[in-house]
Amino acid sequence: MSRAPEPPGPRDVQLEIDARWWELPVHDEVDEPGWSRDLVDDALAARGMTERPERRQVYADMYSQLLASLRSTADDPDLRLITAYCYLPDADLLYAALARLAALVLPTGSTLDDAVATLVASADDRYGDERVSEMETASGPCLRIAQLLLDPATGGDSGVTSSIAYLWPTGDDGVFLVLACTFASPVEGALHEEALDELAASLVRGELV
Repeated sequence: MSRAPEPPGPRDVQLEIDARWWELPVHDEVDEPGWSRDLVDDALAARGMTERPERRQVYADMYSQLLASLRSTADDPDLRLITAYCYLPDADLLYAALARLAALVLPTGSTLDDAVATLVASADDRYGDERVSEMETASGPCLRIAQLLLDPATGGDSGVTSSIAYLWPTGDDGVFLVLACTFASPVEGALHEEALDELAASLVRGELV
């Protein structure tokens, strides 16, 4: 089947963020090591942690590697990354979650149910049933898809991670907006899902979407 038109880009969608969220320059031309050092220096100063310079390079390397990893997946033809946000809930610079905003590109004629089915893991990879509900946002209602995933590699002692995705239709046939985040455990998900709900609720779409 034919593909839908060009999906939305960074200028077509906006999310309202506060100091807990850092937007990563996924598509901007930046010197990654220099960008990460500047980011960490500013963040350490804002948190009054300038007396602990030993952390500077460790954090800078972590965010430089994260940006490089995101860029390597940004051109996935089926899930095109628009932007990404790190969530830092406290004074430390270790992020508790990474939220990805992407355009999900399905064959022309695909429905919202088809998009949900794409985002829900198979029964073998999921702990229990997914929970799909409707949520109001600045761009109208979206679908909220919550599920627990069997992931021994990143799920800690339980081997289970917590995943939440928000799904919006767009003006293009077969193209959907997705804001998705996976937490390291169900406990982490329960602690921080309210912040992610707030981020999703702020989404504003431009004329193209």
